[in-house]
Amino acid sequence: MSVIYSVSITVPATTANLGPGFDCIGTALTLYNEFKFTRTEQGAVKMTVTGAEAEKVVTDESNLLYQAFVKFYQHIEQTPPPVEIDI
Repeated sequence: MSVIYSVSITVPATTANLGPGFDCIGTALTLYNEFKFTRTEQGAVKMTVTGAEAEKVVTDESNLLYQAFVKFYQHIEQTPPPVEIDI
């Protein structure tokens, strides 16, 4: 089995928090969250955040994206590899 060293994920934005009607009407958005996970040889997680309000994003192991990453590996009963995450 080959080892994957990098995975990129793009998630479209949602209008769910804009209020009544926006979910029914459907608003066209060109906003996305882009995440890249790169396997590393280091033991600690490293996160890099760019974009609007990047300084407000937590970049340690309490980050929700990192917690989801760890939860996935718990679900498949494997140890999470060292990873660098670009947000």
